[in-house]
Amino acid sequence: MENLDNLLPKAHSPKKNWENIQETCQTNSSAASKTTRDFLALVERNFLIKRQKPFEEFYPKKLGITPNGLYKNCGRIIKVSPSYCVQARLIFEARKIFDIDRKLQMREVADKLDMDEYHFSKLFKKHTGLTFTDYRKTIS
Repeated sequence: MENLDNLLPKAHSPKKNWENIQETCQTNSSAASKTTRDFLALVERNFLIKRQKPFEEFYPKKLGITPNGLYKNCGRIIKVSPSYCVQARLIFEARKIFDIDRKLQMREVADKLDMDEYHFSKLFKKHTGLTFTDYRKTIS
């Protein structure tokens, strides 16, 4: 997938996208970074099924740490919360889906991510700085 962030106006670039999060984590070799890398690997495998509130229990339990410990590790290493990581992964997937078929409507992309259109729209704008329609125009 081409790096679509280069196509977005700088004012609309996301705070941290999935690729930035992974790259930031890979450059740190601390123990907290290993836990954070393990968390990101779990997110990669489970982001579609574990994104509701129980995810705050699911990921720390799988990693053998407390929810607060996970939050602190993520904040220290990648400077975003665990929930932001899951959201960033969802938006990365949405962009991949749209990159494959640019004729898809927002509703169809949201359906593929098992999200309702309203929440997908808000999340998409939060992470890209653009509405889905404006995003489509920007990359077309």
